[in-house]
Amino acid sequence: MKTAIYGSATLMLGYIERYIEALDKTRSLAGAFGDVLTHANHYLLFAWALGVSIVFAAYFSIFEISQRIGPGELTRLFFDLPEIRKNSKESMRDDG
Repeated sequence: MKTAIYGSATLMLGYIERYIEALDKTRSLAGAFGDVLTHANHYLLFAWALGVSIVFAAYFSIFEISQRIGPGELTRLFFDLPEIRKNSKESMRDDG
């Protein structure tokens, strides 16, 4: 849900930015709106919103996983060396 909010806000701010630029150029509210509709690169704005959504989705996912498994566990999972069992042959026999 947070990701959708941030993506939508990015898209909205992109259109507001284009509208303000067009308003400065045309000096008319209706003219600025028409200029945004005809000259704004909508695909670029959607690409920016998608990019921001992907970044925030990754961040929120990692944050939630970290909260779930406990403090420091995610860092330990990715950056610590794995433990090596001393009696690997015996533990393999016990496991299966």
